[in-house]
Amino acid sequence: MTVGLSNQKSEVRSQKSEVRSRKSETRGWRIETRSWRSETGDRKGLFMKQTKHLVLLALFVSQALILSIIESWIAIPSPVPGVKLGLANIITLVTIVFFSLRDVLGVVTVRTLLGSLLGGGLVLFPFSFAGGLLSGIVMYILYKKTGKSFSLLGISIAGAITHNLGQLAVAAVMTGGFAVFGYLPVLMVSGIVMGCFIGLVTNLLINALKKTRMFV
Repeated sequence: MTVGLSNQKSEVRSQKSEVRSRKSETRGWRIETRSWRSETGDRKGLFMKQTKHLVLLALFVSQALILSIIESWIAIPSPVPGVKLGLANIITLVTIVFFSLRDVLGVVTVRTLLGSLLGGGLVLFPFSFAGGLLSGIVMYILYKKTGKSFSLLGISIAGAITHNLGQLAVAAVMTGGFAVFGYLPVLMVSGIVMGCFIGLVTNLLINALKKTRMFV
């Protein structure tokens, strides 16, 4: 009788042990499932964020390209060739505010390449690329690395002036002389005027964009 009771107790303990083991396995499975779901959700969120990032950059490139084409239709009376409104700098400035330097350089490169192909051939690409690259880097440094010491208006003016300097440097290399820098005073004045206009427009656009959830 005693042996039977002992066996029954042993069986009960064994069953309880099995139940605990199953519960432990179930908890482990649930934890693993939650972990897998969390990792999957993180990957999905990262993928969506990267996709949104690329879509916005592609949108900026297309907008900058459209502005460049519109700008080519506007003739500005000037004694010096090459004076333009610089409308594409609006998009460059917006990219600087919301994205990284790599993104800025990518937008400038693709925009100048496509703009040259559609607007006048690859002969114009070195001028557009040099001006866009130099102005993009200078504006990025002034905006991101100087502790907000410069307003968008001042940064836009600096970008317009350095854009003209970049184009003059390429022209000097191609012509083998520095005579083209004789145009610098006129281009400096035009850069200040156009930079003020671009800076004002960009400031209004950025304030409007910050009110949206586009860059969240």
